[in-house]
Amino acid sequence: NTIFGDVYSLPARPPFMNVLAAYFLALTQDRFEFFQIVFTFLNLLMFLPCCLLLRAVTGVRRPRIFALVVLFALNPVVMESATYSWTKALTAFFVVLGIWLYLSAWRKNDGLRMVAAFVSLAAGILVHYSAGPFVLFLTLHYLLWVFWKRPRRWREASRRPSLSRP
Repeated sequence: NTIFGDVYSLPARPPFMNVLAAYFLALTQDRFEFFQIVFTFLNLLMFLPCCLLLRAVTGVRRPRIFALVVLFALNPVVMESATYSWTKALTAFFVVLGIWLYLSAWRKNDGLRMVAAFVSLAAGILVHYSAGPFVLFLTLHYLLWVFWKRPRRWREASRRPSLSRP
């Protein structure tokens, strides 16, 4: 632990995945078997946004998921991350989901998806600090390329965000 600003303790690992696991364990039982099941489930969630991103990467209208399933099943890094109680795979879930939401929001000019992209990336930082470079890159990209091409950028930046669509 590191003291941040002479007041706050900065943990070596952010607590979001442990909070999620504690929530699910509170619903069931506090046993190691359930802990492993919860962590395996949370670590395998990264497959879902990869399915979303597959369409954007391949350009095919109906991409074949089977190749992605084989890639995940035969990849030792994925299997190792899924079975150990590490937090990097859940971070990958939030990062890949954030990238897909960002690309979708940029293509469709959708402000709600853009907010959801950065919320997903913020959740990724709360799981593991390795999501930081992705947040930095997408923030710089948004500020340098996307924000300047918006028609009413200063009005949009100054108004209070709402979750309802216009």
